[in-house]
Amino acid sequence: MIIGIDIDGVIADSEPLYRQTINRLFNLNLKQKDITSYKYEESAGLTDDQMRLFWKTFYQEGGWLKIKLIKRAKKFLDKLKREKHRIVIVTSRPRDHIKKETYRWLEEHKIPYSELIFLENHKSKHQAALLRGHKFDYFLEDYYEYARDFAQRGVKVLLMDYPWNRWGKPHPNIKRIKSLKEAEAIILRGL
Repeated sequence: MIIGIDIDGVIADSEPLYRQTINRLFNLNLKQKDITSYKYEESAGLTDDQMRLFWKTFYQEGGWLKIKLIKRAKKFLDKLKREKHRIVIVTSRPRDHIKKETYRWLEEHKIPYSELIFLENHKSKHQAALLRGHKFDYFLEDYYEYARDFAQRGVKVLLMDYPWNRWGKPHPNIKRIKSLKEAEAIILRGL
């Protein structure tokens, strides 16, 4: 099977570090439950200038390399590889700015994958993957709009359950999951 996997929010536990940096920079006390939109500027009421300062600071402080793995991510990916599944990582991280850091993070955490696709300008992940000739059997995502895009095209989506995607409407091809252990059970049973 071909398994598509997002990085941030799926295998990389980036949100706590983003939030910690935002809290420190802007003297806030945001908790994960407060992040009800994929965009921090909407959840935290930050301006565009504040967001630019956050991303600049996060980059300068080496934040991209400090992000921890989500629990069981390595075991999950290693098992998929052992089972001969093709792992295609599709990310909307800005390639021009953090391509090197992304490859380094994957290497340092010994993340197995067949291909890494950087999505340009937050276009549809499905469209970007199609351009490369991929038809995913499953896609793991945390951003509802991308999940819906895949689901509408017949891909089974495992949506990591977070406050920022709970507003999304149910879809027969989207299954909310709480952990990668749950994702592993679903994929290996072929549900």
